[in-house]
Amino acid sequence: MIELKWLKTVLVALLLLLFQVTVLNQVSLLGFARPFVYPLILLLLPFDSNRAGVLVLALALGLLLDSFSDSPGLHAASLVLLAWLRPHVASLLTPRAGYEAADEPRVANLGLPWFSAYAGMLLLAHHIMFFSLEIFSFAALGRIFVHVISSGILSLILLLALEYLFGPPVSRKSLSR
Repeated sequence: MIELKWLKTVLVALLLLLFQVTVLNQVSLLGFARPFVYPLILLLLPFDSNRAGVLVLALALGLLLDSFSDSPGLHAASLVLLAWLRPHVASLLTPRAGYEAADEPRVANLGLPWFSAYAGMLLLAHHIMFFSLEIFSFAALGRIFVHVISSGILSLILLLALEYLFGPPVSRKSLSR
C-alpha cells in the first residue's frame, strides 16, 4: 500500500515536471506572468514527511528542472526555500482541530480557504526567490514585484484547477472550511 502511494507520487511528480518543461516554460502572459505548477509536488506531501527528505527531494527536483530549463540553480534554490518554509507555514495556519500526522494538505482535507492561504504564501516565497535570482538587480525591484504577483496569481489559479481536476473529490463543507 505504501509503495503504491509513493509510486503514484513519483508518477505525478514526473508528469508535473514534464508539463512544466514542455508546455509551461514556453508560456509568458503579457511578458510577465509565467506559470509554475511543479511546486505542487512539495505542497501536497503529507505533514509527517521527513523534513530532511523533503529538502533533498526539493533540491533534486529543482536541479532536474534547472537542467531542462537552462536556469542554473534558480528552480533548485526556489524549491529548497519552499521546502524549508513548508512546515512553518503549515504550523502558522494550523486549524483549531490540528492536523492528523498523515494528512495531506489538500482542498478536500482542509478546505479551499486554508489551501489557498497555504499555497499562496509558499508560492509567494518561491516566486520572490526565483525572480530575484533571475533578474538579480535592486534597480529592477518594480519588475520583480510585477513578475512575482502576476506569476503568483496565475500559478495559484493553475494549482487550484489541478487540485480540483485531479485531487480527491471536494465536498461542499471543505469549500467553506
